[in-house]
Amino acid sequence: MSRMGKPAHEAIFSAAEHLFAELGYDQTTAQLIADAAGAPVEAVTEEFGGKKQLYLEVMENVRTEGEKTLRKLVENYTPDASGVHHLVDSTLDHFLRRPQDAGLWIQRRMQDAADFTDVERKGAGPQLTRTLALTEGVFLPHLDSGLILQDLFWSVHDFVRNGIFDDAGVPMGSDDPEAVDRFRRHLHQMVELYTGETG
Repeated sequence: MSRMGKPAHEAIFSAAEHLFAELGYDQTTAQLIADAAGAPVEAVTEEFGGKKQLYLEVMENVRTEGEKTLRKLVENYTPDASGVHHLVDSTLDHFLRRPQDAGLWIQRRMQDAADFTDVERKGAGPQLTRTLALTEGVFLPHLDSGLILQDLFWSVHDFVRNGIFDDAGVPMGSDDPEAVDRFRRHLHQMVELYTGETG
């Protein structure tokens, strides 16, 4: 139960997930979190038990939100190329709604909070395994399905956090509808290549 009340509890959690996504766990201090939340530094421990437990709660929330999206996807999924197109749309839309989650996974790939080895085992690992099962037999047989899916997920994470460049080298962020439309088309083109719909 929150000692400071729900608004303060949520403010600390929100500040932490955004700082962990931007700076990483290793570079984020309890003081930074408290300052961003407008709370005393002691509140991080009082509300969550400290920075470590707060980080684990943030990553557990990432896992549960990802599970919700995956369960919703499964309801309308078909084990064919059309299903994979639905998968990439669902994945992109999920991370556009939750860009901080994309940032957190990028930080993980840069070995941030490397001591917390259970994060992937509990979250990304099982979700990748389930997605592999969903897409079994859909990609061309000579391709590595696991790396295809990782490539798609990594691409989405990077786009959501860093955007793309237009053909003149001008940055376009993921808040730009034109950039989103272009990137989404690219994802679908990649699916067409991986599944043999074209070529």
